[in-house]
Amino acid sequence: MNLQVIKNRIRKILAYTVTAILFIIISSFLIIQIPPVQNRIIGGFLKEFSKITGFNASMKSFRMLWFDRLELENVVVYDLENNKMISAKSILINFKVSQLFNKNNVNIDGVFLDSAHVFLTKINESDTARDLNFNVFINHINQHYGGSGEGNGKPPQINIGEAFINQSAFTYINQDQDSIKNGFDYNHFKLNIDEGQLKSFMILGDTIEFDLRTLLVEEQKTKLNIKQISTFYRLSQGGMEFIGLNARVGESIISDTIILKYNSQLDLENFAEKVDVHAVLKNTIINPYDLALFASGAENLRKPIRINGVFNGRVNNFKLTKMDLGIGNTHLIGSLDMDGLPVVNETFIVVNLRNSKVDPKDLSFLFNDDVNSRLIPFGIVTMEGQFLGYPNDFVANGKFSGRLGTLQSDINFKINEENANTSSYSGKLSMTNFKLGEYLEDTVNFQRVSLNGKIAGSGLTLQTADFQLDGKITSVGIRNYNYKNITTNAHFASENFSGFLRINDPNLKFEARGSIDLRKRRDIINIQATLDTANLYALHLSPDHLVLHSKMDINLKGLSLDSLTGTANLNDFYIEYKKDSLHLDSISLRATRDKQKRLLNLKTSLVDVVVNGDYYFSDLYTDITTLFKELLLNIQNDRKDIDEYYSKKKDTPKSYQVNFKADLKNIKPI
Repeated sequence: MNLQVIKNRIRKILAYTVTAILFIIISSFLIIQIPPVQNRIIGGFLKEFSKITGFNASMKSFRMLWFDRLELENVVVYDLENNKMISAKSILINFKVSQLFNKNNVNIDGVFLDSAHVFLTKINESDTARDLNFNVFINHINQHYGGSGEGNGKPPQINIGEAFINQSAFTYINQDQDSIKNGFDYNHFKLNIDEGQLKSFMILGDTIEFDLRTLLVEEQKTKLNIKQISTFYRLSQGGMEFIGLNARVGESIISDTIILKYNSQLDLENFAEKVDVHAVLKNTIINPYDLALFASGAENLRKPIRINGVFNGRVNNFKLTKMDLGIGNTHLIGSLDMDGLPVVNETFIVVNLRNSKVDPKDLSFLFNDDVNSRLIPFGIVTMEGQFLGYPNDFVANGKFSGRLGTLQSDINFKINEENANTSSYSGKLSMTNFKLGEYLEDTVNFQRVSLNGKIAGSGLTLQTADFQLDGKITSVGIRNYNYKNITTNAHFASENFSGFLRINDPNLKFEARGSIDLRKRRDIINIQATLDTANLYALHLSPDHLVLHSKMDINLKGLSLDSLTGTANLNDFYIEYKKDSLHLDSISLRATRDKQKRLLNLKTSLVDVVVNGDYYFSDLYTDITTLFKELLLNIQNDRKDIDEYYSKKKDTPKSYQVNFKADLKNIKPI
């Protein structure tokens, strides 16, 4: 047999073989399209599926578009309580036969899901346990492969190269919890998915992961839109990860990494207390109205929050480091610890700041109107330091500079929420050129103050202030005079002073110890003082030149003439008025009262006077003034002035009894 004959026979054999293979393939393809054959294949597949998972499933039909493309129609997976857990109108699968089953794994090139619906709800896993139906589904698969001895004892790994989702939905219903009427209902919600694209989808045991390229979603109740989201996503019974996250949710932007850790997915129902969060936030913007859907009251923020930093912990107890946080004009750099959310007033807060600034208007949501009325006058404040405590009971330790001046404090501040003006405080305080008058809304009597010392008390207004100050006031503006070098360890309140005070000002050198109590008409003055120099004209307290000098020991009750009782002793008394001056070695005043009987005893180095009787000091003073004026008129004896005076005089003197006794020692100085 020659070589040509052999070649011809080989060609015929190859041709018949290829033809036979093609015939078998085409015949198989056509046979698979026959409904009875499809039903038998579907029945066998569903029976095996139910055996492995314990869940029933149904499928209307499938079509082999070619040997590497399969279309399934009306696929439904029922959970153990006959809920439609997974359903899809159409599933188009693209695969390579050679790679479909590789080492017991399932490898699929691509999947297209149309009108799919995933329904998650709690079902009874056993007589004593309940879990999400999808978790029960995964557990059954793992138990089958892990406990039956089939294969290598491991569940198959399902790999899908690319998946597309169109017009689908995700629903979660927790029958064990009531619905939340306002905002996002964590226990009952439905996500309508317009479209989505996934890559590198993988299921292994209880772990699902994929690379999410795009997803357009709307939450059915709140109408919250996810306009775009891309991330690497991983889900398991122990955690949930969003790596490389870039999401636009409503008007908010979230990036870059969020990792959730928990003991089981059931912990997600108590997210704030049971889920550990690790998040690296970059250029994240949270819109308050979006946040309000998940945390009631957040809409009070009114302005978007800009966040950069590393978040670690649980929502009710977390720490934010490398913090760069902004809201409105407020910009905070440093770290933040919060323990106690979601109840803000019961949350312990530690804020460490550097190179930061705060606009009280941006943080007005934290406080009531009274508190805000005391904070807003500070304006935008730059700060470095630490805030430690609760919103209504905290320690502020740092340096604060703003339009009113500079404060440096280490003060515990307790806010009285019923009346913020009576809030209490204690600690160290330093002020530099602080505009006290503007803060107290009284620029006529008070201007700037610089001080350094310890303070403890309450009250934030001139009327409510009641505090102990131990320190040095470098300068303080009162009635447009800037007093300098004041040392004090005293208690100050509206109409009350007690303690020690020293003033070493060029126009007022004064040292005093004692108390002045003018509250509720007590009018008690008990002072031991040395007035070395008091230039009242320079202090803007007199329209004319007036200088005083004296040592004083005063123990009086009453400020009006008619109520005056007690003693006042002045030693080394000196007065300059205009061009005249007077010096007295001593002045001693004693005033007593027994019912209507009054006694005034005045002793000086020039004259001693005793006045007693049934009288009022005010009447006596008026009548003596009138008497001296009339005596002077008669001594001058100017008839015109006398007639004019008596023509205008209308007052009639009161009737009373008074006895005078005067011992004139030296009239010349007078």
